[in-house]
Amino acid sequence: MNILFIGEKPQGTAPTLTWANALSRLDVNCQFIDLHKTATIDWIKKVRNADFIIYQGYSKLDFFEVRQLALAVFFGCPIIRKWSGSDIYYTINDFDLCKSVKQFNKIISLNLTSEHEGIIEELSSINIQGTLTPQVINKIKIKNEIKVNSPALKKSVLAYLPDGRYEFYGFSYIESLIKSYPNINFIIVADKKHSLAKYKNVQSLGWIENMEPIWKDIGLLIRMTTHDGFPRSIVEALAYKKYVVHNREYKGCWFASSLEELEKCLDKFTALEIENTVGAHVVKNLISGDSDKQLYNKIQQVRLSPWKRSIAFFNVFKYTFFMKKGWYKTS
Repeated sequence: MNILFIGEKPQGTAPTLTWANALSRLDVNCQFIDLHKTATIDWIKKVRNADFIIYQGYSKLDFFEVRQLALAVFFGCPIIRKWSGSDIYYTINDFDLCKSVKQFNKIISLNLTSEHEGIIEELSSINIQGTLTPQVINKIKIKNEIKVNSPALKKSVLAYLPDGRYEFYGFSYIESLIKSYPNINFIIVADKKHSLAKYKNVQSLGWIENMEPIWKDIGLLIRMTTHDGFPRSIVEALAYKKYVVHNREYKGCWFASSLEELEKCLDKFTALEIENTVGAHVVKNLISGDSDKQLYNKIQQVRLSPWKRSIAFFNVFKYTFFMKKGWYKTS
């Protein structure tokens, strides 16, 4: 099987990179393509040799990108759109983007996510049918053997608060907890402005490339977001046998949707003496499952309908005409 990945750059913890690595383990040939760096004649050659395209994007496609993807469908290559979390959040909160997504969806053969049922419900709210496949885990290992009598629990609390998106990541919740629990050490990552460093019980580390040395000092991760998929930080925390508080219900995590519920979770955390072996078992089960194979099977079952191919044929001419006229830059 040959798959072309379009849209997201294959770096760091990019969701498409996770899928590509999972599929590569099943001997799938995965290639990431930058449409703007690929001549049309070369693009046609690639799509004619490809079985599927997997697209993930967070903004409106420009006319050239839409035309190239329509060309792929016209030449018989089905497009699968991957959804992760931020992409659907931006879509349902931006009228123009939503309109663009619906237009593009006319040539999409499958909308697929490995996050959670909430993504499917949000897609349904804009009349797009989505399919859920089990969570795909990549390059995550359970740290040390899982034991019932775990080592003493570290008491520091970790929060991810990138500057520029404070409220999206629950800044006000974290600051309230810092004030209310002066005897607990809070470690803040991703905040290059160090807005909470003024508190004595805060270590603000800024942007961290490698989190592995940080986890050894952490006992609890707090993630209170406006919207989320299935964050890698939660998977990593559970794999390291850390406790997690999140405002969405996941196995192995504590749920909190208000400051009062957060405080109850923090009180429970401070009373504990052992690590989160339950959460580690959740990740172990994900790793040992067949999520890679299920993803492969869902992709393999996709078929391109003649109707979508006809729409693509029309779009090739429409967007080529628009580009020659220079009318618009995005669809």
